[in-house]
Amino acid sequence: MQTRESVGRSIVPGTETRHATASAKAVIEPKCFIVPPEEPEPEETEPDPEPTEPGEEPEPIIGLACDGEAWTIDPDDPELPSNEDLFTVRLAGDDE
Repeated sequence: MQTRESVGRSIVPGTETRHATASAKAVIEPKCFIVPPEEPEPEETEPDPEPTEPGEEPEPIIGLACDGEAWTIDPDDPELPSNEDLFTVRLAGDDE
């Protein structure tokens, strides 16, 4: 990135054509994790003689936890948290 104006802007002789430059590296980190659907407690019964149909879909994951706040997502009318709720952005040092 480079400044729009020159460093001296005619104030410091010889710097009228010099521009400051800078660079930065940002790190994007998730604030959220997926909360898996609750598994029902297995009942102590005889095993099911018929295996689960291969075409059956697993339960959708409808829960997120972001910074300790629970988000439940309605699969029929999904409304996700904003990017600010999902991620944090910070500047990183040269060693990262």
